[in-house]
Parts: sequence; C-alpha cells; structure tokens
Amino acid sequence: MNTTTRIVIIDPNADDANCLARLLCENSSANSIVIETNGRDAIDHFEIETASQPLLPSLIFTNLHMPRLGGFAVLEWLRNHPGFDSVPAIVLTDSRDPLDIDRAYALGANFYMVKPANIARLGEMIHAMCAFWGLCIVPEIKPLPEQSATAFRKALHRDWSESLWFAEWLSLARGARRNVL
Repeated sequence: MNTTTRIVIIDPNADDANCLARLLCENSSANSIVIETNGRDAIDHFEIETASQPLLPSLIFTNLHMPRLGGFAVLEWLRNHPGFDSVPAIVLTDSRDPLDIDRAYALGANFYMVKPANIARLGEMIHAMCAFWGLCIVPEIKPLPEQSATAFRKALHRDWSESLWFAEWLSLARGARRNVL
C-alpha cells in the first residue's frame, strides 16, 4: 500500500505557489508537493510520472491564466485521462469573472477559489479544503452547540463579508453542487 500523498500546484506566480505550498505543509498530510509554473509543464510531469510510477496526485490546485498552457486546458486534459479524471481539481485564481467560473466548472473543476488578499484567509481556506478532501493532519472542524455555531457564523460574516468566501462556504455546507470560494 502506497502512503504517499502528493499535491500538485500549477501557478506561474512563484510567491503565490510557494505561499500555497507552505500552507499545505502546515495544514495537510501531504508528504510531496510539486510546483509547476504552467499547464504544459504540469501535463508533461503527469505523463512522465504516470509512465514511470502510477502515483496520481491526491489534489491539484491550478491557476487559470498561465503562459504556454492555461488552467482551462489543464482541466480538460485531467478530465480526459483515466485516473486523473477522479483527482480533485481546485481552481485558485485572481479571476472573479463569471465566464471563467462557468467554464472551469464545465471542464470539471471541483472547486473555484478566488485568491484572497489576506494570507490568514487563504490559510483558513486551505485548511477547509484539506479537511474536505480528508488530507488534514488534525481536523479542527467539530460539531458546535447551537449558540456557538451562531456566534461562529456571525464572526465569519463579520470577517469575510467583503469576499465571496463566506457565502460560498455556506453553500458548500448546505451541499450545493458548485462553489466559488
């Protein structure tokens, strides 16, 4: 049994990719994080890795707008290749364009996350994603008594009301099919 948990980050911005990798190291059980700077290099990496050892990533984060080959092409490739079609693909991008959101979901994205300006918020989002996909080291999500849950929701709303994160996280909690975080 292979116990390697591999997460792939595809992002041309080195600062964003390294920040995400650090947050994933802190919040996930991943013991391998691969960073690629564009979709073409990521697909080449996937093809070489699966040819030599059939180890699929546990999770893939991709930006949309990249040189050489963008995130839309990566999503299409993932969904058309056996094994990769079941790997969760999370779009993490600056774009709030509804056309980008619709296209990403049409191509098989599991989640669409808009990069927050605040690193603490990104850390909370990453922890939530790792918990959702079962990759947390120590899950922090516990059932709350109703009064605590109400206070928690109010705090979330106060802190995140300017972003799509809060509204879409509630949609996720309610079982919505599409989510923009």
